Amino acid sequence: MNTYQLSIITPGGKVFDGRVESLVAPGSEGFLGIWANHAPMAAALRPGPLTLKQEAETLYFAVSSGILEVDSQRNVLVLCDDVVEAPSREAAKSKSAP
Repeated sequence: MNTYQLSIITPGGKVFDGRVESLVAPGSEGFLGIWANHAPMAAALRPGPLTLKQEAETLYFAVSSGILEVDSQRNVLVLCDDVVEAPSREAAKSKSAP
């Protein structure tokens, strides 16, 4: 399976740094799906649930507004004010509600 490097960073430091297979993030215009070899891009994030997959594991986070960047080496960086890990997508959704 193809993977890429993902870093999730807040003003308090790194919350996540590792290889993932996919990421679904709450973009300002709708949800964004990022897989390996995604084209370089930058997008604004709105508060909402962020889901990432690593091998057989799925992790969920509630994120605040921020930005997501896919760089020219296909690494992904998420910068936001606040991130909270959650046990499920529904929990992440409720924790990030305005």
